[in-house]
Amino acid sequence: PIRMEFDDLNTKSHEAEKDVNMLQIKIEEVNNNLSKYRKDMESRKRFIESKLQSLDRQSLSIYSYLKVLETTKEKRDVQKSKYNIADGMRQMFDPFERVARAHHVCPCCERPFSAEEEDEFVKKQRVKAASSAEHMKVLAVDSSNADSHFQQLDKLRMVYEEYVKIGKETIPNAEKDLHELTQELDLKSQALDD
Repeated sequence: PIRMEFDDLNTKSHEAEKDVNMLQIKIEEVNNNLSKYRKDMESRKRFIESKLQSLDRQSLSIYSYLKVLETTKEKRDVQKSKYNIADGMRQMFDPFERVARAHHVCPCCERPFSAEEEDEFVKKQRVKAASSAEHMKVLAVDSSNADSHFQQLDKLRMVYEEYVKIGKETIPNAEKDLHELTQELDLKSQALDD
């Protein structure tokens, strides 16, 4: 009977040792993963910050990414709006000229024009149309540049979201697992020592 009890204890002790070894392996694995996650996070941070610096010619931290993205989006929208307004104005010049020539009146207030006033009005419209076309070219470039800048920043969004997820979910979850495994290991180790 003592022999059987001893064998039974020996088997239990052997199983407990196996459990402890398994836990130690799991803990090592979680620690390796944590280390990998932190490196991964750091490399994403460096990538985003270097892109921010090359795009905005200033040193910005990853924490300002969303603000920079939002500001850039607003600038893009403002440029697009300026372009659209100018385009709307430009489209009025030709019809104004036609109305003035066809009806000999001001297209805005319908006041009759004298021949000289009409010629003067048409001349002004043509000058405005020409300068408007130049202005449109400038606005088109500005609008395109603002959009391109926004697109480049927006491309970083996925990397940024992964960075945030690693920091807010992946690492805390791994740390929680590590804590639970460490507690379990402490219990099993105590049981083994007893």
